[in-house]
Amino acid sequence: MDRTGKLAVAKAPAPFSAAWIALGFLLLAGAAMPRSDVARESPAAFRNASAGIYGRLQQLPGLEKQMLAAGEPARAAYYERMRDDTRRRIDALMLEAEAAVATDAERARLARLAVLAGQADARAEQLRATTAAGRRSPPLAGLHD
Repeated sequence: MDRTGKLAVAKAPAPFSAAWIALGFLLLAGAAMPRSDVARESPAAFRNASAGIYGRLQQLPGLEKQMLAAGEPARAAYYERMRDDTRRRIDALMLEAEAAVATDAERARLARLAVLAGQADARAEQLRATTAAGRRSPPLAGLHD
């Protein structure tokens, strides 16, 4: 009884407290369980690497054009360094993609990207040979391919 002489009734616990406790337990139990989607990380890694390769392959012709358009040799050397750095990053991403390849379709895509990288290297060699010969506007076949 309380002071007024009425019978004191115990308050019921919050209506969802047991549900929150159960939910917390399930979340903790789920976090401790081994992940079944570990094998699914490989396609994501391949997609990320191949997208990076493709994007950087698209940057190369622009850098080559800047090398040609640069009026001073120091500026041309700057764009050539940028182009070479981009090409090195493509090589690193190729290695990442090769490590993450899981299907035949991915192997075919990687082979196509390797062909495109080879074409970019051929353009770069043509550009270097042309600029070494003293010509400023070489006929770069396939610059927009």
